[in-house]
Amino acid sequence: MGKKKIQYDGGHYSRGPYHKDQLRPPSAGPGEYGGLERHALYESAVQSPQGDISYLLRFYKLYVGMRVPEHLREDFCGTALISATWCRGDVRRTAIGLDIDHQALQWGLSHHGDGLTEDPRPRLSLFQGDVREPLDAGQLVTPPSAPTDAAEAVARMTVTAKVDEEANGSSSGGGAQEASAAEVQHGSESEDDGEEAEGSGSCAAKPVDISCALNFSVCLLHLRSDVVRYFRHARQAMNPQGGIFVMDLLGGHAAESTVSTPRHNEITGAHFVWEQEGYNPCTRHIRCYIHLRDPATRKMLRRAFRYDWRLWTIPELAEMLEEAGFDGMRAWLRPMKEGPDDDSEGGSCSSESSEDGEADFVEYTSKAFDSRQMDMLSKGWTAFIVGIVAP
Repeated sequence: MGKKKIQYDGGHYSRGPYHKDQLRPPSAGPGEYGGLERHALYESAVQSPQGDISYLLRFYKLYVGMRVPEHLREDFCGTALISATWCRGDVRRTAIGLDIDHQALQWGLSHHGDGLTEDPRPRLSLFQGDVREPLDAGQLVTPPSAPTDAAEAVARMTVTAKVDEEANGSSSGGGAQEASAAEVQHGSESEDDGEEAEGSGSCAAKPVDISCALNFSVCLLHLRSDVVRYFRHARQAMNPQGGIFVMDLLGGHAAESTVSTPRHNEITGAHFVWEQEGYNPCTRHIRCYIHLRDPATRKMLRRAFRYDWRLWTIPELAEMLEEAGFDGMRAWLRPMKEGPDDDSEGGSCSSESSEDGEADFVEYTSKAFDSRQMDMLSKGWTAFIVGIVAP
């Protein structure tokens, strides 16, 4: 398979872990960015949905087989650009997106939902809620211009089957596309583990063929119990005939360094700056920011998105996926384009293609990488982590 141009800078989930009741934390002031257009700037500068989907399909064919995947679930979906792009690629496809940020969901649906959300058989459904409590996810999000009673007609969604009663984890917020971090309250136990949602949307009840949590969103979950709880829900939602759950991850020295690196999207030409600081080796927490350039004014919108991450390792995620009931896990890695020891200004969390070419992701095996390649990976890497439900 040919090389894919794909951008990974840290994603568009610009916050730390949220408390589940704080669905809309205070945004940055109007002087920091020009309102909701920052979502469009982010999509243009950072995202590459066609590249993401090409990898999802590649992994599905490899680990599940020739059956054609139709239903996608996008967790931490933000503006749901991947979900909408997925649906537009084939008339048989459907998707659900789950995020905690109502503003980002409404913006995404109003900009990407045309022709995909109409009754009686909407192909794209977006829900607001905590990714670790999807059974409690709120109403179906409708475009701002739609009547409010249309949203009230769907009060809850069923994304997963009943969660194993032994799965007791702490609860906190899921994905959101806001420009300000909020405090999370860890350690509280859900009282609704054994309850199933009442009612469902036309897409939400379908078993999931491909589930994804991209843009390094799993790093927003800071506690192991939170991650396992989320993985259990993801596993229960999968199609029993086989499916995959795909995340991306980053690591190495570059991911732990203080850097500020200019980047651009080679497809759109849009520019942004990736910044990271404050890595704590004891907690593996790090703060990251995206600065976006407004092409109309050429002004840099500083800290338009910000993140509070816990950098998980591949062995940790493998262990948690097994605990959550997945049949297997595969990791696909490639070196970051730049490392802190290069002649450039510093490392980056981006995996954009370079002019002289960049290696494709390679599935890790004991013989997949030689010593020189392992040395490159130690400086910085990005990876796809694929949880497998065997057919």
